Amino acid sequence: MAITTISTSNELRKALWEKKLYDRMIADSFFSRFSSDKMNSLVWIKEDLMKEQGDKITFGLTSTDPESEEGVSGSDTLENNEVALETGNFKVELEVYRQAVRDNIITRKRACFDVSAEEEEWLRKWGVAKLDRLHFSAAYSSPTNVCYMNSTAFTVGSSAATALAAVDATNGKLTPALIAKTRVIAKTGNGGSAYRMDPIVVDGMELYVLVVPEDVMYDLSQNSAMQQAQRDALERGKKNPIFRAGDLLYNGVLITASSRCNSTLGGAGGIIPVAECLFMGKSAICRADGKKFSLVSKDFDYDFQKGLAAMLYTGIEKAQFASKDYSLIDLVVARTAISNS
Repeated sequence: MAITTISTSNELRKALWEKKLYDRMIADSFFSRFSSDKMNSLVWIKEDLMKEQGDKITFGLTSTDPESEEGVSGSDTLENNEVALETGNFKVELEVYRQAVRDNIITRKRACFDVSAEEEEWLRKWGVAKLDRLHFSAAYSSPTNVCYMNSTAFTVGSSAATALAAVDATNGKLTPALIAKTRVIAKTGNGGSAYRMDPIVVDGMELYVLVVPEDVMYDLSQNSAMQQAQRDALERGKKNPIFRAGDLLYNGVLITASSRCNSTLGGAGGIIPVAECLFMGKSAICRADGKKFSLVSKDFDYDFQKGLAAMLYTGIEKAQFASKDYSLIDLVVARTAISNS
């Protein structure tokens, strides 16, 4: 009887193993639930270079506001009255990121656990952490749209440094009112000085996403107005993976926490705990992947030592046109320093 088998060295087995490893890494990264190959996501991913040669990929978005164009009506002539869309594009350059571990026969014999499995899991977690750091680094790079509370005044500027120094300790914490004001800036483009930010659409619901540090999430969860809003909130599609335990929803803004948000000291005298929160809309970040996260093993010293290396080939940038952030606001707030950061 003939039996079809797949040997341990079969390329199909290797491809399936690498896909499973890649899928697990992506699933565990912070922005995974906000990422897709469609523009209707915070992180717009292109994977063209997984099949093609090259180390750069172009993303194109339009900055023409449909609200500002009336079109024609009735028997008016449409020909020669077309709208010339203002388009911008920028290139995302891919980079290789690698990490490796090495052990020997003695270590493997002494260990009471599977050394190879532990090393594989450690490298996968390294890949998750690296991917998250690249996303957050891109989001925080050279912000041009910054909001904060200076005393009792809501301020919109273009310098994170200015905001971090000016934010008010008493009135500068994140509140439902501050979220609502920032949402207005996102929707309107601050009178034309910034781009109007489109929300993503989830189960028919338009949403912006606000990523905050854990300290800021604590302050917001203690706010009485927010507590009341959560009690009165309607069902928010809990089966949709975009929602997670601990998330808050207010005025069309999903608030979620990450320890990777920038937290520091600022304000008067540089002694006030402050933080930079990320208020994001559609296509705020663009990512290009050139190869799936992969592991490669190698033997050394006549098979006495074994090494395992991980590689990530990707490029991640914040969407900017004409030197202005396309769909992201750096929201600077004061915070209670529970985390001691």
